[in-house]
Amino acid sequence: MKKKKAKKVQKLSKKRVKELKERELIDGNTACAFAVKLCRVESVPAFPITPQTELMERLAEWTAAGKLDAYLNVMESEHSVLSAAVGSEMTETRTFVSSGSQGLMLMHEILPIAAGTRMPIVMVCGSRAISAPIALWCFTEDAEVLMADLSYKKISSVKEGDVILGMKNSCLVPSKVKKTFEHESNDIVKIKTPKFEIECTKDHKFYHHPTHTHWVQAKSLKNKELKWIGWGFDENAEYKKGWLKGVIDGDGCWSSVKVKGRKYSRFEIHVNDREIIERLVKYCIEAGFRIREHKYREKMGQFGAIISESKEAERFKEFLKENNGHDFCRGYLGGIYDAEGTGPYAKRKSIRIYNKNAEIIQKIEAFSEIIGLNCKKYFDDEQVAHLLISNAPEFFVKCFPATMRKRNNIFNSTYKAIKTKIKIDYILPIQEKKTVYNLETETNNYFVNGFLVHNCDHNDFLSCRDFGWLMLSAEINQELLDFIIIAYKVGENKNVLLPTLIEMDGFVLSETREPVEIPKQETTDKFLPALKLEAKLDVEKPMTLGTPVLEEYQYFKEQMQTAQANALKEFEKAFKEWKALTGRGYGFVEKVWMEDARLAIVMIGANATIAKAAVRKLRSEGKKVGLLKLRVLRPWPEKTIKKALKNCKKIAVVDQNVSLGKNGILYNEICETLKDEKKIVSNYIAGLGGKHLSIEDFENIFKDLEKAKSSEKKWLT
Repeated sequence: MKKKKAKKVQKLSKKRVKELKERELIDGNTACAFAVKLCRVESVPAFPITPQTELMERLAEWTAAGKLDAYLNVMESEHSVLSAAVGSEMTETRTFVSSGSQGLMLMHEILPIAAGTRMPIVMVCGSRAISAPIALWCFTEDAEVLMADLSYKKISSVKEGDVILGMKNSCLVPSKVKKTFEHESNDIVKIKTPKFEIECTKDHKFYHHPTHTHWVQAKSLKNKELKWIGWGFDENAEYKKGWLKGVIDGDGCWSSVKVKGRKYSRFEIHVNDREIIERLVKYCIEAGFRIREHKYREKMGQFGAIISESKEAERFKEFLKENNGHDFCRGYLGGIYDAEGTGPYAKRKSIRIYNKNAEIIQKIEAFSEIIGLNCKKYFDDEQVAHLLISNAPEFFVKCFPATMRKRNNIFNSTYKAIKTKIKIDYILPIQEKKTVYNLETETNNYFVNGFLVHNCDHNDFLSCRDFGWLMLSAEINQELLDFIIIAYKVGENKNVLLPTLIEMDGFVLSETREPVEIPKQETTDKFLPALKLEAKLDVEKPMTLGTPVLEEYQYFKEQMQTAQANALKEFEKAFKEWKALTGRGYGFVEKVWMEDARLAIVMIGANATIAKAAVRKLRSEGKKVGLLKLRVLRPWPEKTIKKALKNCKKIAVVDQNVSLGKNGILYNEICETLKDEKKIVSNYIAGLGGKHLSIEDFENIFKDLEKAKSSEKKWLT
C-alpha cells in the first residue's frame, strides 16, 4: 500500500497568534455589555425580555461588583424604560437600553420622542418575532424535559416557575420556566433515532453545532448527529441494586463474629449525607430487606443504617452480587460517586472517584466503558487511585446520584463535555392535528429527551424605521460591539444628535459565542469623547425641552432629515477612524464577490453568514454570484447601494420581515433606489419567526433568480 502524503500544516504567523490570543469567546449579549462598559455609559434603565435579559443581567452584575460605574434602574415596563432613558439623556448622561419584540412595540410611543428631542441614546434590539401568533415551536405531550434536579418531566406537566436544565454561555445552568404554551398543530414531524422517537413541529430548532449557523430545524435533521445528554434511564430494580452495591463498596461495612461456634453477621453503613441513607433504606425495604436507620453518630455529622439480624445480613450480601447489565453499571457508578466521589468543581474539570481497592477500581473502569463514559485513572503518592470521568453531564443524567449537593456539580459542566452523539435516522411527516406544548425559559433553551432545543425575525427592528433613529444591523458579535461604540460617536456629534437602534438577531447572535476582540479602554476613550449636549436639563441654565409647536412642526422634521444626511458623512469618518485605531474597517454595506457579479442577494442580519457560504460554494463552481449585506439602514445609503449593484442584472432581496399588504420592507426600499434602472429585482420572504435558512435555501434562490424573466415575489417555505 502506498503511504499517504502528510498534509502540510500552515503555520500561523506570530502576529496572527497574538491576535487570536487577544480575542474572547463571548455571546452577543456579553459583547454588547462590554461595549457599554467601554463607552463609560452612566445610565441603564432596564426591563427583562427574552432574548436580551442576559445583557441586562451582565450589566447588573458588573454594576454590583463595581466594574461598571453606572446607575442600573429596573423599571416596571419597556415604556417606562425608554421614558427614563430620554430623561436621563436630557441631563447629559450617556444612556443605553435594550429590548425586542413586544417590548419594543411597547416603546413605540416614546421612540419618536427620543428622536424628536434629539437625544443620542443607543439601543440594542434583540430581534424576535412579533406576536401574534407567538412564534414558538412545540412538542407533543409525551416529550420529556430535563429538570434542574436531573429528573425528567413530561412537557405537558411542566408548570410556570419550574426549574429546568438549560445552557447559558456554553455552561449548563438551572433555568426557570417563565411561560408555558399549548395549542394545536397539524404541521408535525416524527424524529426517529436508534433509541427513541419524538414528535414536534417541523420548524423546531435543535442544537447541532456551537455556531449560529447550526440551529437546525426538525424537518432538516435526517442523518445529522446531535449531542445527547441522555434520557430514558429509569430507577428500575437493576439500577437500584447497582446503586446499593456501589454505595456499600464505598462506605458499607460487613462484620461477623463467632459466639459459641456460631457465626453472626451484620451490615452497617455510615455516611455524611442523609439523602444517601434515605435512599438506601428505601431501596432495601422495596427489595424486601429488614433494615433500620440509627442516629448514634448524628452528633458527629454522620448518618447510618444497620441490618443486625445475621440471616438477613447474609441474604442481603447474596442479593448484591453484581452483573454487567447496563442499568446495574450506571447504578453502581452513581452509588460509588455518592460514597467516594467529588466534583467537577470548575469548568472543563472531571468527576473524581477515589479508591485504593484494586477490585473496585477495575469495576469502575469496566462499568464506565459499558455505559459510555470516558474514565481515566492515576495514582497519587499514597497509592490512592483517582478515577476521572470527563463527560460529567452524561454521568449525572445516567447515574443519578442520591446527593443533591453532588448532583448540583453538573452546573460546573459545559455543553462541550457531552460526548455522546445520536444520528437521526429519518424524519416522517404526521398528517394529524395534535396538541403541542412549549416553554419560555430564562436561558431560551432546554433539553428534550436528551437533545438541546431552542426564534427571530426583523419586523420589530424595521418597524422603527420612520421614527428618526439611526439604524444599524449586525451579522456577528464583533460588529455588535463595534457598532455600539461607533453609534455613540456618530449619534452624539453636534451635527447629528439622534438616537441609534442596533439590530441583534435574537437566539442567534444573543446566545452564540464567537471570538470577539475587545478593544482596550484607552483605545475607546481616544475614539469616543465625553458626552456634551448644548440642549440639556441643567438647574444652572434652565431650559424647556420638547415644547409644543404649531406651524413650526415641519421645520423640526426638516432639521431631523438634515441630521440624517449629516450622519452619512459622520459614519464614513467614524468607520475610517475606528479602522485606524483597531484595524477593523466597516462601510455602509459589505460587498462579497460583487465586482463581477451578475446575480446578487441583498439582505441584513446574521443569516448573511449562511448566504456567504452559499456564494463561496457557487463561486467555486464558476457562477458569477455575489452578496450585498446592508449594515446601515438609516440613513439610507442610496448612492453606495446603487454603485454596489451597478453590474448586477438580477437581484434577490431576502427579507426576514414583511410589510403585510405590500412586500418585504427592504425590497420596497431597494426597488425605490433602483427605480430608474432596468434590472430584475425579486423578493423572497424568508426566516420569519426565526425559521432556519440553509445554504441550500440560498443556492435555490440563486438558481431561481437565474431563470427569472421578470421580477417575482415569493415566500420561501
